[in-house]
Amino acid sequence: MNKIAYVFAGVIGMAASFAGATAIPAGGQITVVACPVLGEPVTLNFSKNVSAAYSCDDTTSNMRVATCHSGGSRKPLPVVCASADDGAGGVTWNAPGCTTNGATVTISNYRGYRSNNQGGVLGVYDLGGACSAATADSVLTAQ
Repeated sequence: MNKIAYVFAGVIGMAASFAGATAIPAGGQITVVACPVLGEPVTLNFSKNVSAAYSCDDTTSNMRVATCHSGGSRKPLPVVCASADDGAGGVTWNAPGCTTNGATVTISNYRGYRSNNQGGVLGVYDLGGACSAATADSVLTAQ
């Protein structure tokens, strides 16, 4: 899962409303045409069995990236709540059930990860089942 964190750092460091999630194929490239927020094309390489998606909004200059792994851990994970600007004038929490910064919630299912370029908080999300391309897409719109 550390590789996923490195992917987020690379993409979010470069530059995305969150309608129209687009799957990122392994080794796939996100072009400036597909995501005008980017200054240049970005190529992402993922480990085996990682699904990923992105959404890009030129109007708010916001980009979100989400990933998950089909063999991901289901060991209970305590998560310290942190909020970030969602790029649309609202707040996004890094985990479901969070309402207060610094509080702790536990995720005990498969998880996905999401971040955006408007706050840099890496969110952890309960997928409710095994990871797939569809669940990676759903992490982009999770609250």
